[in-house]
Amino acid sequence: MSEMKHGILINGHGEFNSSLDLDLGPSDLGIVSVLPTFRAGKSMLLNDLFSTSFTVKHGFKKGRKEDPRTAAGLSVALAGRDLVVFDSEKRGSSTTKKVVTLQACLSDVVVFAVFESDLGRRDSFDIEVIQSYFVDAYKISHPEGLKSKLIVLVRDVHDVGSKKNQKNMERRILRKLEKLWLSCRQDRTANLRSFLDIAVWNLPHHRLKLVEYNESLKNLHQLMIDAVEGGKFSKSIDGFSFTTYSQFVWTSIREDETEMLPKLADLVAMNDSDVQFERIRSESWKVIEAWRLRV
Repeated sequence: MSEMKHGILINGHGEFNSSLDLDLGPSDLGIVSVLPTFRAGKSMLLNDLFSTSFTVKHGFKKGRKEDPRTAAGLSVALAGRDLVVFDSEKRGSSTTKKVVTLQACLSDVVVFAVFESDLGRRDSFDIEVIQSYFVDAYKISHPEGLKSKLIVLVRDVHDVGSKKNQKNMERRILRKLEKLWLSCRQDRTANLRSFLDIAVWNLPHHRLKLVEYNESLKNLHQLMIDAVEGGKFSKSIDGFSFTTYSQFVWTSIREDETEMLPKLADLVAMNDSDVQFERIRSESWKVIEAWRLRV
Protein backbone atom coordinates (compact mmCIF):
# COMPACT_ATOMS: atom_id res chain seq x y z
CA MET A 1 0.00 0.00 0.00
CA SER A 2 1.01 3.61 -0.47
CA GLU A 3 2.82 5.22 2.45
CA MET A 4 0.17 7.94 2.47
CA LYS A 5 -2.61 5.43 3.08
CA HIS A 6 -1.70 3.85 6.39
CA GLY A 7 -0.08 4.87 9.65
CA ILE A 8 -0.47 5.40 13.40
CA LEU A 9 -3.59 7.34 14.42
CA ILE A 10 -2.94 7.18 18.19
CA ASN A 11 0.55 6.49 19.55
CA GLY A 12 1.70 4.74 22.72
CA HIS A 13 1.32 8.00 24.71
CA GLY A 14 -2.31 8.33 23.65
CA GLU A 15 -1.49 11.29 21.38
CA PHE A 16 -3.64 11.74 18.26
CA ASN A 17 -1.84 12.07 14.93
CA SER A 18 -3.83 14.84 13.25
CA SER A 19 -1.32 15.11 10.38
CA LEU A 20 -2.03 11.59 9.08
CA ASP A 21 -3.31 11.81 5.51
CA LEU A 22 -5.25 8.83 4.15
CA ASP A 23 -6.31 10.70 1.02
CA LEU A 24 -10.01 10.11 1.73
CA GLY A 25 -12.85 11.38 -0.46
CA PRO A 26 -16.31 12.78 0.37
CA SER A 27 -18.14 9.41 0.42
CA ASP A 28 -19.41 7.76 3.59
CA LEU A 29 -16.86 5.35 5.05
CA GLY A 30 -17.21 1.78 6.15
CA ILE A 31 -15.04 1.11 9.21
CA VAL A 32 -13.78 -2.29 10.37
CA SER A 33 -11.75 -2.63 13.57
CA VAL A 34 -10.19 -5.39 15.66
CA LEU A 35 -10.27 -5.12 19.45
CA PRO A 36 -6.92 -4.92 21.30
CA THR A 37 -6.12 -8.38 22.66
CA PHE A 38 -2.69 -9.94 23.21
CA ARG A 39 -1.24 -12.34 20.65
CA ALA A 40 -4.44 -13.20 18.75
CA GLY A 41 -2.92 -12.79 15.30
CA LYS A 42 -4.91 -9.61 14.66
CA SER A 43 -2.48 -7.79 12.37
CA MET A 44 -1.76 -10.83 10.21
CA LEU A 45 -5.48 -11.50 9.88
CA LEU A 46 -6.20 -7.95 8.69
CA ASN A 47 -3.31 -8.11 6.23
CA ASP A 48 -4.68 -11.38 4.81
CA LEU A 49 -8.21 -10.00 4.64
CA PHE A 50 -7.58 -6.55 3.20
CA SER A 51 -4.02 -6.63 1.78
CA THR A 52 -2.99 -4.03 4.35
CA SER A 53 0.55 -3.74 5.71
CA PHE A 54 0.10 -3.61 9.48
CA THR A 55 3.19 -4.62 11.47
CA VAL A 56 3.02 -8.27 12.56
CA LYS A 57 4.66 -8.98 15.92
CA HIS A 58 5.96 -12.41 16.89
CA GLY A 59 5.91 -12.21 20.70
CA PHE A 60 8.07 -9.98 22.87
CA LYS A 61 11.85 -10.10 22.92
CA LYS A 62 13.41 -9.97 26.36
CA GLY A 63 14.89 -6.60 27.21
CA ARG A 64 13.36 -4.89 24.19
CA LYS A 65 11.34 -1.77 24.86
CA GLU A 66 9.15 0.22 22.49
CA ASP A 67 9.32 3.98 22.19
CA PRO A 68 5.78 5.24 23.02
CA ARG A 69 6.20 8.02 20.43
CA THR A 70 6.46 5.48 17.61
CA ALA A 71 4.47 2.63 19.18
CA ALA A 72 0.89 2.26 18.03
CA GLY A 73 -2.14 2.35 20.26
CA LEU A 74 -4.34 2.46 17.17
CA SER A 75 -3.18 2.06 13.57
CA VAL A 76 -5.34 2.82 10.57
CA ALA A 77 -5.23 1.86 6.88
CA LEU A 78 -7.29 2.57 3.80
CA ALA A 79 -8.32 -0.88 2.56
CA GLY A 80 -10.50 0.20 -0.34
CA ARG A 81 -12.00 3.29 -1.87
CA ASP A 82 -14.37 3.87 1.07
CA LEU A 83 -13.18 1.30 3.62
CA VAL A 84 -11.01 2.10 6.65
CA VAL A 85 -9.47 -0.59 8.88
CA PHE A 86 -8.29 -0.16 12.50
CA ASP A 87 -5.64 -2.36 14.10
CA SER A 88 -5.20 -1.79 17.85
CA GLU A 89 -2.44 -2.76 20.28
CA LYS A 90 -2.99 -3.42 23.95
CA ARG A 91 -1.32 -0.77 26.09
CA GLY A 92 -1.98 0.36 29.67
CA SER A 93 -5.42 -0.44 31.06
CA SER A 94 -6.70 3.15 30.82
CA THR A 95 -5.41 3.73 27.27
CA THR A 96 -6.77 0.38 26.07
CA LYS A 97 -10.26 1.17 27.41
CA LYS A 98 -10.25 4.52 25.67
CA VAL A 99 -9.11 3.01 22.37
CA VAL A 100 -11.95 0.47 22.66
CA THR A 101 -14.36 3.37 23.27
CA LEU A 102 -13.18 5.13 20.12
CA GLN A 103 -13.57 1.90 18.14
CA ALA A 104 -17.12 1.49 19.47
CA CYS A 105 -17.96 5.05 18.43
CA LEU A 106 -16.67 4.74 14.87
CA SER A 107 -16.87 1.13 13.71
CA ASP A 108 -19.46 -0.67 11.58
CA VAL A 109 -17.78 -4.05 12.14
CA VAL A 110 -15.79 -5.01 15.25
CA VAL A 111 -13.71 -8.21 15.42
CA PHE A 112 -12.80 -10.02 18.64
CA ALA A 113 -10.23 -12.76 17.96
CA VAL A 114 -9.52 -15.84 20.09
CA PHE A 115 -7.75 -19.16 19.43
CA GLU A 116 -9.80 -22.39 19.67
CA SER A 117 -7.14 -23.93 21.94
CA ASP A 118 -7.75 -21.12 24.45
CA LEU A 119 -11.53 -21.45 24.66
CA GLY A 120 -11.42 -23.85 27.63
CA ARG A 121 -9.25 -21.55 29.73
CA ARG A 122 -10.69 -19.11 32.25
CA ASP A 123 -8.81 -16.22 30.64
CA SER A 124 -9.65 -17.24 27.05
CA PHE A 125 -11.66 -14.06 26.65
CA ASP A 126 -10.02 -10.76 27.46
CA ILE A 127 -12.82 -9.85 29.86
CA GLU A 128 -11.68 -6.27 30.45
CA VAL A 129 -11.67 -5.48 26.72
CA ILE A 130 -14.97 -7.15 25.82
CA GLN A 131 -16.75 -5.62 28.82
CA SER A 132 -15.44 -2.16 27.92
CA TYR A 133 -16.81 -2.64 24.43
CA PHE A 134 -20.18 -3.84 25.75
CA VAL A 135 -20.54 -0.81 28.05
CA ASP A 136 -19.91 1.56 25.14
CA ALA A 137 -22.09 -0.38 22.68
CA TYR A 138 -24.98 -0.14 25.13
CA LYS A 139 -24.59 3.64 25.32
CA ILE A 140 -24.48 4.34 21.59
CA SER A 141 -26.66 1.58 20.08
CA HIS A 142 -30.42 1.44 20.03
CA PRO A 143 -32.60 -1.71 19.95
CA GLU A 144 -34.70 -0.30 17.12
CA GLY A 145 -31.84 1.32 15.20
CA LEU A 146 -28.92 0.10 13.14
CA LYS A 147 -26.30 -1.90 15.02
CA SER A 148 -22.60 -2.55 14.75
CA LYS A 149 -21.66 -6.12 13.83
CA LEU A 150 -19.54 -7.98 16.38
CA ILE A 151 -17.65 -10.93 14.89
CA VAL A 152 -16.11 -13.38 17.37
CA LEU A 153 -13.37 -14.93 15.27
CA VAL A 154 -12.18 -18.35 16.48
CA ARG A 155 -8.73 -19.01 15.03
CA ASP A 156 -6.96 -22.27 14.16
CA VAL A 157 -10.14 -24.36 14.38
CA HIS A 158 -9.28 -28.05 14.04
CA ASP A 159 -12.58 -29.49 12.75
CA VAL A 160 -13.91 -26.52 10.81
CA GLY A 161 -16.05 -28.68 8.49
CA SER A 162 -18.17 -30.19 11.27
CA LYS A 163 -21.52 -28.41 11.58
CA LYS A 164 -22.10 -30.02 14.97
CA ASN A 165 -18.75 -28.74 16.27
CA GLN A 166 -19.50 -25.31 14.86
CA LYS A 167 -22.94 -25.14 16.53
CA ASN A 168 -21.57 -26.29 19.89
CA MET A 169 -18.77 -23.74 19.77
CA GLU A 170 -21.19 -20.99 18.81
CA ARG A 171 -23.49 -21.84 21.75
CA ARG A 172 -20.56 -21.84 24.20
CA ILE A 173 -19.30 -18.49 22.99
CA LEU A 174 -22.73 -16.86 22.96
CA ARG A 175 -23.41 -18.05 26.53
CA LYS A 176 -20.10 -16.56 27.63
CA LEU A 177 -20.86 -13.27 25.86
CA GLU A 178 -24.32 -13.06 27.41
CA LYS A 179 -22.88 -13.58 30.90
CA LEU A 180 -20.32 -10.85 30.31
CA TRP A 181 -23.02 -8.57 28.93
CA LEU A 182 -25.20 -9.06 32.03
CA SER A 183 -22.21 -8.56 34.35
CA CYS A 184 -21.77 -4.98 33.15
CA ARG A 185 -25.46 -4.06 32.75
CA GLN A 186 -27.71 -2.65 35.44
CA ASP A 187 -30.68 -3.01 33.11
CA ARG A 188 -31.22 -6.79 33.22
CA THR A 189 -33.89 -6.61 30.50
CA ALA A 190 -31.44 -5.27 27.88
CA ASN A 191 -30.86 -8.14 25.49
CA LEU A 192 -27.39 -8.45 23.96
CA ARG A 193 -28.65 -9.22 20.45
CA SER A 194 -30.92 -6.18 20.55
CA PHE A 195 -27.84 -3.95 20.71
CA LEU A 196 -25.31 -5.86 18.59
CA ASP A 197 -25.51 -8.03 15.51
CA ILE A 198 -23.32 -11.00 16.56
CA ALA A 199 -21.65 -13.66 14.42
CA VAL A 200 -19.24 -16.45 15.40
CA TRP A 201 -16.75 -17.33 12.66
CA ASN A 202 -14.47 -20.38 12.60
CA LEU A 203 -11.15 -19.97 10.81
CA PRO A 204 -8.84 -22.96 10.12
CA HIS A 205 -5.07 -22.89 10.58
CA HIS A 206 -3.39 -20.78 7.89
CA ARG A 207 -0.56 -23.29 7.36
CA LEU A 208 -2.09 -26.68 8.11
CA LYS A 209 -5.26 -26.06 6.09
CA LEU A 210 -4.30 -23.38 3.61
CA VAL A 211 -7.06 -24.09 1.04
CA GLU A 212 -9.80 -24.05 3.70
CA TYR A 213 -8.21 -20.99 5.33
CA ASN A 214 -8.28 -19.00 2.09
CA GLU A 215 -11.86 -20.02 1.34
CA SER A 216 -13.01 -19.11 4.86
CA LEU A 217 -11.13 -15.80 4.63
CA LYS A 218 -12.84 -14.99 1.34
CA ASN A 219 -16.28 -15.62 2.87
CA LEU A 220 -15.39 -13.64 6.00
CA HIS A 221 -14.32 -10.70 3.85
CA GLN A 222 -17.66 -10.79 2.05
CA LEU A 223 -19.52 -10.94 5.36
CA MET A 224 -17.75 -7.76 6.48
CA ILE A 225 -18.39 -5.97 3.19
CA ASP A 226 -22.09 -6.91 3.32
CA ALA A 227 -22.31 -5.63 6.91
CA VAL A 228 -20.68 -2.33 5.96
CA GLU A 229 -22.72 -1.76 2.81
CA GLY A 230 -26.05 -3.23 3.89
CA GLY A 231 -26.19 -2.32 7.57
CA LYS A 232 -24.59 1.09 7.98
CA PHE A 233 -23.93 2.19 11.52
CA SER A 234 -26.48 4.71 12.84
CA LYS A 235 -24.00 7.56 12.34
CA SER A 236 -22.35 7.90 8.91
CA ILE A 237 -18.86 9.40 8.75
CA ASP A 238 -17.61 10.82 5.48
CA GLY A 239 -13.98 10.73 4.37
CA PHE A 240 -13.44 14.50 4.54
CA SER A 241 -14.57 14.61 8.20
CA PHE A 242 -12.94 11.36 9.34
CA THR A 243 -9.70 12.68 10.87
CA THR A 244 -11.23 15.78 12.44
CA TYR A 245 -14.24 13.95 13.81
CA SER A 246 -12.08 11.13 15.19
CA GLN A 247 -9.88 13.71 16.93
CA PHE A 248 -12.91 15.47 18.45
CA VAL A 249 -14.17 12.18 19.86
CA TRP A 250 -10.72 11.04 21.04
CA THR A 251 -10.07 14.36 22.81
CA SER A 252 -13.40 14.08 24.61
CA ILE A 253 -12.70 10.46 25.62
CA ARG A 254 -9.13 11.18 26.74
CA GLU A 255 -9.96 14.22 28.85
CA ASP A 256 -13.08 12.84 30.53
CA GLU A 257 -12.06 10.45 33.32
CA THR A 258 -15.63 9.72 34.44
CA GLU A 259 -18.08 8.83 31.68
CA MET A 260 -15.37 8.58 28.98
CA LEU A 261 -17.90 8.22 26.16
CA PRO A 262 -19.53 11.48 24.99
CA LYS A 263 -23.32 11.51 24.89
CA LEU A 264 -24.85 10.14 21.70
CA ALA A 265 -26.41 13.52 20.89
CA ASP A 266 -22.97 15.17 21.14
CA LEU A 267 -21.41 12.56 18.86
CA VAL A 268 -24.11 13.01 16.23
CA ALA A 269 -23.96 16.82 16.49
CA MET A 270 -20.18 16.81 16.05
CA ASN A 271 -20.50 14.67 12.95
CA ASP A 272 -23.48 16.51 11.43
CA SER A 273 -21.85 19.91 11.81
CA ASP A 274 -19.03 21.00 9.55
CA VAL A 275 -16.32 19.95 11.98
CA GLN A 276 -13.51 20.88 9.63
CA PHE A 277 -14.83 24.45 9.41
CA GLU A 278 -15.24 24.63 13.18
CA ARG A 279 -11.63 23.59 13.74
CA ILE A 280 -10.33 26.15 11.24
CA ARG A 281 -12.53 28.87 12.77
CA SER A 282 -11.23 28.03 16.25
CA GLU A 283 -7.58 28.13 15.13
CA SER A 284 -8.14 31.36 13.21
CA TRP A 285 -9.68 32.99 16.28
CA LYS A 286 -6.49 32.34 18.27
CA VAL A 287 -4.47 34.11 15.57
CA ILE A 288 -6.88 37.05 15.53
CA GLU A 289 -6.65 37.36 19.31
CA ALA A 290 -2.85 37.42 19.03
CA TRP A 291 -3.11 40.22 16.47
CA ARG A 292 -5.33 42.23 18.83
CA LEU A 293 -2.72 42.08 21.55
CA ARG A 294 -0.23 43.73 19.21
CA VAL A 295 -2.50 46.69 18.35
